[in-house]
Amino acid sequence: MLPWAAFLVFGLLLGRLPLQQAGLRRKVFWGGLTTTVVFETLAWALRAEAQRRGYSPELVAYLFSTTPMPPLPLYFFSAVGSSCAVIALCVQAGETWQDAPWLRPLIRTGQMALTLYVAHVVLGMGLLEQLGLLNEQSLGFAVASALLFCLAAILFAHLWRGRFKLGPLEWLMRRVTAS
Repeated sequence: MLPWAAFLVFGLLLGRLPLQQAGLRRKVFWGGLTTTVVFETLAWALRAEAQRRGYSPELVAYLFSTTPMPPLPLYFFSAVGSSCAVIALCVQAGETWQDAPWLRPLIRTGQMALTLYVAHVVLGMGLLEQLGLLNEQSLGFAVASALLFCLAAILFAHLWRGRFKLGPLEWLMRRVTAS
């Protein structure tokens, strides 16, 4: 749970930055991209050195992985870096095409981030788990599943926000934290 809380805290901090400022947005993009490249390269070098020294492949893969499970520090920094770069690009797209009709569903999706995050775990991964399809799948299956969930999430968010001001969990959080 603790590693995932670190992503939450980082996201809260990043969300407080004025990313509408182009100069800061460029710094976040290049800083994120650099961080990802550095930590992916570091992970690769550590794996190569550990294998050269004769450590077991399983131990090397576990300790120096940049995959989400287990969420170790190399993964955290690589993922935070790539997230910063993607977020900066998304804000740039929003600034560039702010009046484009195709952007509205994506904006509404971003406004329901908490609801959709919980839904991806509970509904998306939960369904795959119930069907016995969560583990040991091909990259193609994983990408297809992710794209299918993303399309469903965009459609749901667009329809929901067309009718309600907040997403379900965003509404609940407002209700619980309102003074």
